[in-house]
Formats: sequence, C-alpha cells, structure tokens
Amino acid sequence: MKTHEIVWVGLVAVLIGTLGCTAERRFPDRIEVTGKVTIGGEPLPNGSISFRSDQDIADGMVASADIKDGQYAAKVPAGEKKVVIHSVIQTSDPAHEFMDLIPVQYNKKSTLTADVSRENTEFDFHLTK
Repeated sequence: MKTHEIVWVGLVAVLIGTLGCTAERRFPDRIEVTGKVTIGGEPLPNGSISFRSDQDIADGMVASADIKDGQYAAKVPAGEKKVVIHSVIQTSDPAHEFMDLIPVQYNKKSTLTADVSRENTEFDFHLTK
C-alpha cells in the first residue's frame, strides 16, 4: 500500500471515529427538590438522601444531597423515585467501625418514595427509630 493511501485510510478512520463522538448525550432536566428529614420527631443532624429509579441507576443519574440540621436540597430528574436516607457515624468498636443511625426500612429496604415533578418539589420525611 502506498503512503498516500495509508494516510487517506487513516484520515477516514479518524473522521468516522469523531462523528460517533460528536453525538450529544441528553441528560434529563433536573428539578430543584427541597424538604425536611426528622427522626423520632427531631431534625436529623446530618446525613445523606438520594432519589433513584431503576433507570436512574442504569444511566448513572442518581440524585443525592447532604442533610444538614434536618434540611436538604437536591436536583432530581422528574418521575417516581425510591428515596434512601443514611446517617453514618464512626464507632469505637473495631468489629463494626461504622454504623448507620437510620433504620433499614429507610435505606437498604427503603419504602420511601417521591413522585418528582415541576408541581411537586417539596418532600418531608418523618422517620421513626
């Protein structure tokens, strides 16, 4: 193969490769969601909250936010979401170095949900111990 043919084939390969890279990935619009989290009637001092659906997980689009003094604000894609709340502390027990203060029914086995829309943007969660 002649040098100019090799260069031509190389340029065509680069052009085809860059065409595939120029397609824009569409991210869903996110909606500002706010709310309060209490546990046992008291504001949760600190923790994290996430809003997720199976599709969000598959797309790597789970929305999370910190909880501070019982309040949070997050940008969340619209739709029905499972809500997961954690508040992890470090313990002095070497066998269990970290402990989640939130019961499993609000995280690993969460039953909390939120139907996020432009009209529905405030979600308060009152947890029991």
